[in-house]
Amino acid sequence: MHVQIRPGRSLGSFQVGRNLLYVFLLAYHPKLPSLSRDEHLERFKELARHFDGSVPSLIQGQNDPASVVFVPVQEVETPEYYRNRTLLIGDAAHAFPPLLAQGAAMAIEDAAALSGLLKDSADVEQVLRSYEGRRRPRVETIRAAVRHRGIVRGLEGPITPERLNQHPPIFSNSLKVYDDLIEDSFAYA
Repeated sequence: MHVQIRPGRSLGSFQVGRNLLYVFLLAYHPKLPSLSRDEHLERFKELARHFDGSVPSLIQGQNDPASVVFVPVQEVETPEYYRNRTLLIGDAAHAFPPLLAQGAAMAIEDAAALSGLLKDSADVEQVLRSYEGRRRPRVETIRAAVRHRGIVRGLEGPITPERLNQHPPIFSNSLKVYDDLIEDSFAYA
C-alpha cells in the first residue's frame, strides 16, 4: 500500500490482483458536488495531478468513467450501540473517515469484546450494557485521533489554530510506525 498526503487530499493505492490496482482519493469538499459519471472521472484526474509517482499517471490514462466510484465519506456516531436485544457493531455503530485504517480493526475489537462478555454471562441485557461501557471509550479515542488527523491534513476544511486547539493530538508519536509507511508531511502537526 502506498499513500501520499497533500493539504486537503490523500491518494492511496494497493494491488488487488495481478494487473489490478485499487486507488482511493480522499478530498475535502465544503459541499458535495453533483457530477455526471464523466465529470467524476475528470474531477478524479484533476485531483490526482497534485501527486507524484506512477499512480497519478495511471489515473490520467483512465478512460472508463464506470471504473471510478465517487462516494461521500460519512461518519456514523450512534447515541447507543444497542436497543432491546439488537446490537450494532463495526461501521454500523461507529464509522469514521479512513485516515487510520481502523474500520476492520474496530469491528474485530467489537467482536472480540462481545464474544468475551457473552462467554462470561448469559444475561444478554447485562452483556449489552457492559459492551457499551467497554467499547465507547475506545471508539471515541480513535474517533478523536481520526478527527485530529483529518483537521491537520485539511480534510475537514481550512486548517486554523482554532480547529487545531479544539481537536488536539491524541497519540503523538505512537503512530510513528504508521506514519513511516506513508508520505505525510503533516504527521506530527
